[in-house]
Amino acid sequence: MLALDPATVQREAERLEQAGLLTSKRIGSARVVSANQESPFYPELESLLRKAFGAVPLLQHGLADVEGIDSAFVFGSWAERYLGGPGPAPQDVDLLVVGDPSRRALAKACRTVAGQLEAEVNPTVVERSEWSKPSTAFLRSVRSGPLVPIIERRRG
Repeated sequence: MLALDPATVQREAERLEQAGLLTSKRIGSARVVSANQESPFYPELESLLRKAFGAVPLLQHGLADVEGIDSAFVFGSWAERYLGGPGPAPQDVDLLVVGDPSRRALAKACRTVAGQLEAEVNPTVVERSEWSKPSTAFLRSVRSGPLVPIIERRRG
């Protein structure tokens, strides 16, 4: 699944387990590895990983029940860093929402995710027709830049 050499993954997992960051157990012939929540480093590492990579799953979960969203994408500096671009860590997450969601439900979901990420989530809502044929420089810029899909619902 990782598209990495299994021996390399196993060696690194063993090193992390020896350092106390991971735990493992055998289930049949499989070795199941997980974070060692008893490690004194766990809270900081969990927070760091959540902040660096957690916006996608947190937003997917947070926006799942917000009706009226056709699509949602992270754009801007956070998307660029997430996709491997160079630069400093972003201070916030720019979210583009396509559709006609309840503004109140969207704001609540964004506040919840922002609290989990400890970073502001800035939603921008556009109508489907605006997104399919962008008429503003802002939307053309967003479409041409890095985008990380959060929700892509089919209409029909």
